[in-house]
Amino acid sequence: NLGVTYKFNFPVSKSSLGIKSSASYFLDFYIEKNGKKVDLEIDGKQHKYDDRKKSDSERDRLLTSNSFLVYRIDWKNPINDEAKKYMENEVEKFRIFLENQ
Repeated sequence: NLGVTYKFNFPVSKSSLGIKSSASYFLDFYIEKNGKKVDLEIDGKQHKYDDRKKSDSERDRLLTSNSFLVYRIDWKNPINDEAKKYMENEVEKFRIFLENQ
């Protein structure tokens, strides 16, 4: 809805981030803006678990140390007005963030 060009589930090889691994991270939404690489992550409830928080933190550290901007939004299923308003507000915050890049 923001008119932003993105790539969904975009692979970034861990080896390109300096890790000896043949695996990849998959970015929910990859956006290039003014030469900057933006990773928009929409986090479901599984991202609240301690082990996942730890792996997300390490992933974000690796990406940011390799010139990515990581932006996370906690997902709420927009099944009621409160959740819809929350998601609208979070998308607006992201729009402003992206506009300033």
